[in-house]
Amino acid sequence: MQKIEAACEKKNFYEAQQMYRSLVNRYQQQESWEKGIMVALGGIKKMISFSQYALANDLALLIVELFGKMKATTSTIIQVTDTQKFTVIGTLFNAFSNFCRTSRAYFNLLTT
Repeated sequence: MQKIEAACEKKNFYEAQQMYRSLVNRYQQQESWEKGIMVALGGIKKMISFSQYALANDLALLIVELFGKMKATTSTIIQVTDTQKFTVIGTLFNAFSNFCRTSRAYFNLLTT
């Protein structure tokens, strides 16, 4: 995670996003679905904090891929932290809710 932070500090956002993807893929190969989702959610929040919406969107799509590979249904429970659990729908909503609040104009472009 230090390499990701360093890449973000240097404004190498694509590099940071690729590191997030690499970590998520590693967890996917281990079938550690929740860990992969947590990493992707963290990456989404980080990319949004730097207004890197396209990179955040790519990580969100990676979460959707994980849900497919784990054969999740919309009611599947995802343990995000020790105290937080979400359904698949709730996890996606959580990933995009901040995105929608901080970039309404960009969101409108995507949905029109």
